[in-house]
Amino acid sequence: MIQTFDHFDLSEIAVSGQCFRIHPPKDNNWTVISGNHILKIKSLTIDENGTGTYDFDCDPTEFDRIWVPYFDLETDYSDFISIIDPEDTYLCEAARYGSGLRILHQDLWEVIVSFIMSQRKSIPAIRSNVEKLCRNFGTEIEEGICTFPSYEALADASPEDFLLCGLGYRATYLHMVCRLIGEGVWSPEEITSPDLTDKQIEDQLKQLPGIGLKVANCISLFGLHRLSAFPRDTWIDKIEKEYYNGRFPVERYPECAGVMQQYMFFYERRRKKSAAS
Repeated sequence: MIQTFDHFDLSEIAVSGQCFRIHPPKDNNWTVISGNHILKIKSLTIDENGTGTYDFDCDPTEFDRIWVPYFDLETDYSDFISIIDPEDTYLCEAARYGSGLRILHQDLWEVIVSFIMSQRKSIPAIRSNVEKLCRNFGTEIEEGICTFPSYEALADASPEDFLLCGLGYRATYLHMVCRLIGEGVWSPEEITSPDLTDKQIEDQLKQLPGIGLKVANCISLFGLHRLSAFPRDTWIDKIEKEYYNGRFPVERYPECAGVMQQYMFFYERRRKKSAAS
C-alpha cells in the first residue's frame, strides 16, 4: 500500500540515534522490526521538505494498528517546526535539514537495554551489538531476523554471555539491571505512569546501574515518548557552547524539546561529516 506523509524520511530516522532495528535498504527496500512484526518498506519519493511517499508491504489493518503509531504518523510535526524562534537561525536550519525526522514509539524494554548498551559507541556499533543480542537471545521470526529479547529471555544470562554480544563493560550493567528486575527491586512499569514528572522518571532511572543523565533522558524520549526530554551528549554539548552560550533554551519548547534535540543532533553530525569528507 502506497502512502505519503509530510515530515517522514526513513533514511533520516534510521541514522538519528533513536533506534537500531531499521535495517538499511536492499534494492530500495528497508526492513523495520518492532516486536514480532517485520515491515518491508520501499522508498518511492522524498522531497526537500521531508515529504515521503513509501510502499508499505502490509495490509491496511496492520498498517493502522502497528505502523501508524510506531512511526508517530498521526502527529503533525509542522506544528513543532512552526514554534521555532525565527531568530534562532541555527535551529531553523537544523529543522529544515532534518524535516523528515519523527520520534518513534518504541518498546520501552528494548530502549532501556539498547541505551545501556549504547554508551561510548557509534551508531553502527550499537546496531551491530543489538543484532548480536537478538540473534543470541531473541526468537527467529523470519530467516535471519530475530525479535528483540524479552526480559525473561535475558534473565538467566551471565555477564560473559553479554560479552559475546560485544557489550564490553556494559555487560555488567545489563546483567545487574536484569537481576534487579528478577529480584523485584525494580520494574520498567514503575516509570510508565503519566502522573510521574520527567524529573521523577529521571531520578528513578539514574538509580539503575549504567544509567546516567543522558541515558535516562534517551529512555524518556525514545522509550516513553516524553517529547519534553532533552538528552545531552557530546554533540549537543558542542552545539550549546558554539551557538547558545552554553545552554539551549529548553524552557521555550516545554512540549517538544526532544524533537528540537533530534533536529540539532542529526544536522550537526551530517554537517561535520560532510565537512570532513
